[in-house]
Amino acid sequence: MNILLQAAYKVIDVPVHSCYDIAKDFIVPSLTIFVSVIVVYFGFYLQKRHLNQAKLLQERETKIQNKDILELNNESLITNLKFTIDSLIECKSNLNLDNFTRMNYPKYDSSQCSTIVSIGYISIFNLIDKKNPSDRQLFSSYWNSVSNIPDNFNSLSNYLIYILQEFNRLNNSINDLNHLITTEVSNKIHDAFEPFETYTLDIENVTDPKVKLAWLLKNAVDKLNEDKKGLSATENYLQDLDKIKFDPLASKVITSEFAQNIVRALYYFKSMKSLFETSSTTLTSYISTFQKDTNFVTLFNELLLKKTFDLSK
Repeated sequence: MNILLQAAYKVIDVPVHSCYDIAKDFIVPSLTIFVSVIVVYFGFYLQKRHLNQAKLLQERETKIQNKDILELNNESLITNLKFTIDSLIECKSNLNLDNFTRMNYPKYDSSQCSTIVSIGYISIFNLIDKKNPSDRQLFSSYWNSVSNIPDNFNSLSNYLIYILQEFNRLNNSINDLNHLITTEVSNKIHDAFEPFETYTLDIENVTDPKVKLAWLLKNAVDKLNEDKKGLSATENYLQDLDKIKFDPLASKVITSEFAQNIVRALYYFKSMKSLFETSSTTLTSYISTFQKDTNFVTLFNELLLKKTFDLSK
């Protein structure tokens, strides 16, 4: 009986001893490794999550910063554009012989557009709702305007300089010729009439070409003195002088040089008025362009004002 029990204990003891060894040699180390892996995994997961949250927070902060910079520069740009439009409208209204004296050069702060462009196309695009077609179209129009405004301002500035330089060239030519014409007119009047003397003329029966010419010239001068001052009065004066060449008697003593100077001066006046007409059309085009730019910048800025980027999320 004792021998059988001992045999049974030995038989039973073998598997018990084997399970312990298995647990000690395989299961416990495996569990340790598994737990370690889980701990490491969650550590990486939490670290990655923290980094992602930090990245999202940084992106939101960058968006808010870009939004604030854009709003500030957009507002300044809108003010600048409106001032430019008003200046061009005033300039356009002065493109005539009597009112044109100088050019109003719009003041342009290049830092406004350069600051906006420096933020970058993608960064600004990320501020809008990309799924909204109207927002995308507005952004495209806004970016095109901001990109083109500096070149348009430079082009406008150069064109205004051209207008002034061309006007001064024509005006100087008119003044030089008018000086020669006025000197000749004075000499011809004094050749026929002594200064500070009173003459009674039956102009219909005058037969002396010099007297008839002097009388017609004096009438033109008197009309000029009574007329309003300005280039249009000078043009009218030259037109009156030009008509004298059609008088059968007075035209006999008009020199070709005198007549040619009058024609040349009137040609410069014609060129000056053509300059004003062309400039008016061109400035109208600039006004239209800047009005569109103002509209796009205003609408995009209004879109930005509606955007919020919650840092708590």
